[in-house]
Amino acid sequence: MPISLPDRLNSMGDKAIYFVHLPKTSGTSLNEFISSHYQAEDCEIHFENSIRWGDAAALKSLAGKKFLSGHVRYPVFRNRMPGMPHVKFTMLRDPVGQIASHLVWVRDLCDAKRKAEFDRHPEYIQRIAIRLADIDFRRPAELGDFFANMSKHERGLFDNCQTRYFLPNLPSERILDKYLAQALRNLDQLDVVGVTDRYAQTIVVLCQQMGWAVPNRPVKLNVTRSRHGLDRTDPDILDVLSEVTRFDQALYEQARYRLMDDFYRIVQKIDLDSGTPEALLHLDVIGEQVSAGAVVRPMQRGAMSPAGASRSHDTRTRE
Repeated sequence: MPISLPDRLNSMGDKAIYFVHLPKTSGTSLNEFISSHYQAEDCEIHFENSIRWGDAAALKSLAGKKFLSGHVRYPVFRNRMPGMPHVKFTMLRDPVGQIASHLVWVRDLCDAKRKAEFDRHPEYIQRIAIRLADIDFRRPAELGDFFANMSKHERGLFDNCQTRYFLPNLPSERILDKYLAQALRNLDQLDVVGVTDRYAQTIVVLCQQMGWAVPNRPVKLNVTRSRHGLDRTDPDILDVLSEVTRFDQALYEQARYRLMDDFYRIVQKIDLDSGTPEALLHLDVIGEQVSAGAVVRPMQRGAMSPAGASRSHDTRTRE
């Protein structure tokens, strides 16, 4: 049953946004940045911790928020809350970096300094953290054994985790080839798709979509460093990690291509409309132009590819 929208959302002057928060993809930084554009009472961050899908009153309250963010699979949100007027946004990450950071983050819940955080997590997460604490991340065979014998909850966290966010709930299944096309179709339904290794470009595209000023220097918070001997340069470790990220890799490549397609379309329009020299294509100046409202048309994908647009554009990220 569709959720009836509060009048203040039906007639709002500023756009609402839903952030599909994938683990370890700069979500803390993005939550901070996006929420800065709204009143605190209009934001619901990590709503997966409080949502009750069968509670109509709770859903109506959620529908009244202008900024929703959570570790909630996109098809679940779309199907349970149809007709929501929010701009839909997500951020993906290089799959090997994402899973390595995610493994370390969950394992670190067992550290004494994070005991309070450990206690706040459900029992199944605690069990996973304890199991990971017993694994020597320097040994590919131990990692491989963990992945080969994952529980349904462990699969949900570590078996092509990013792809799962664009599929219906499949907690006890491995991701199979037949699911990839569906995940790609669902990803394509989002209004803005970013990638962490092009964080600054993602912010430009997001701000263009939302009508926000581009910050001078986007900041990343809550960065997890590789620890416990998890060496992402070790070919044997990479082979093990690639076994549980191959669909994430396809999704990530699609997301990265789309982001740069959208970004270069912004660059092209600024260049064509302004008649300014190539120096305008410096990333900082692009941000200034977007903030000034130089780009006003909604973006339509497909007219321009990054390969054809990247001749000499400065695409440096400042992270």
